[in-house]
Amino acid sequence: MKAKVSIIIPIYNGEKVIEHALKSCLTQKYKDFEIIVVDNGSTDNTYKVLSNFLDGTHNIKYLYTEIKGRSNARNLGIEIAEGEYIKFLDADDRLSEYGLKESVDFLEQNPDYFAICGTVSYVNTLNNNSVKKRIDKDINNLQFRNLFPINSVLFRNYKIIPFSNKLEYCEDWLFWFDNLWGKLIKIDNDILAGDVYVTGQNSMRNTRLMARYRSVVRANIVGKIEYKKYMYKEDIKSCLTYFWSYSNEEKHEKYVDQYMKKRYHFLFSATKMLYNFYPFKLYYNRRKNKQERKNYYLQE
Repeated sequence: MKAKVSIIIPIYNGEKVIEHALKSCLTQKYKDFEIIVVDNGSTDNTYKVLSNFLDGTHNIKYLYTEIKGRSNARNLGIEIAEGEYIKFLDADDRLSEYGLKESVDFLEQNPDYFAICGTVSYVNTLNNNSVKKRIDKDINNLQFRNLFPINSVLFRNYKIIPFSNKLEYCEDWLFWFDNLWGKLIKIDNDILAGDVYVTGQNSMRNTRLMARYRSVVRANIVGKIEYKKYMYKEDIKSCLTYFWSYSNEEKHEKYVDQYMKKRYHFLFSATKMLYNFYPFKLYYNRRKNKQERKNYYLQE
C-alpha cells in the first residue's frame, strides 16, 4: 500500500545530524508516511548511520547519487515519491511531533487547498537560543521574498515544477513561487511544523551571498508576472541589495549582471548609477550593514 505522505530528505556529509532528523520523523503522531533519503555524494559515515534505520522496520528509501546539490537531490526524491502529499526536511532540521498530523488533517478536510504551511522555530546552535517566527499570511508577498521555511509546507503531489539546478541558494523560494503562486494555500501559525537549526555551516550564515541570490530569484520572478507600478520600490531595494552583496574586493560575475539587467531593464542601470554615487553608497552600506548585524542568524 502506498504511503499517504512522502518526506524527502536531501543529505550530504550529514553523519552528525541525520539520526535526529530521522527520529523526528519516526516519532510523528501521524504514521502513514515514507521517508526518502537522497544522498548526493557523501564522503563521511552518513550511510553507516543511515544503515541502522534501513533494516526494513521503517518505510525508508535510500537513494545515492554522485550529482551534488540540494535541488537535484530533492528533484530525485519528488520523482520517486509515492505519497499523495510531500513534505521536505533538511538533514540538520527536525519535524514537530504533531505538525504532520495537523497538516494532513486539514488537507484531507479541505480538498480545494493545494498546500498548508505551519510555523517553525529557529534554533541557533551557537548560543542555543530559539525563536518561533510567524509566517506572513499575505501570499502576495511571496513574489518579493521567501515566506516559507523548507520544512514548513505540506503540499499535494500533483504537477510539481522541479527545483532549479542553476541556483546554489534561495532555490526553495523559487520552488515555492513556481508551485504555490496562484493556488489556494492555508497558512496556520498555530501549527508548529518543526525546527530549523542554524549551525554556522549552513547557507543562512552567509548573508551577502544569500542576499545576492535573493535578488537573482526576484529577477527571475519578474519575468513570470504582470509587472505593476507598486513593485518599483521593492525592486529598487532588490537591485541595491544586489550591488551591496559584493564586497569591495569581489569581482562581479558578468553573466549574472547581464541576467539582472535583462530582467530589470532600465531599473538595474539606474540603480547601479545611484549606488556608484559615492556619498549614497557610503550611506547605504552603513545602513545595510547595520541592518544585517541585527539579523537573528548572526547573533552569537
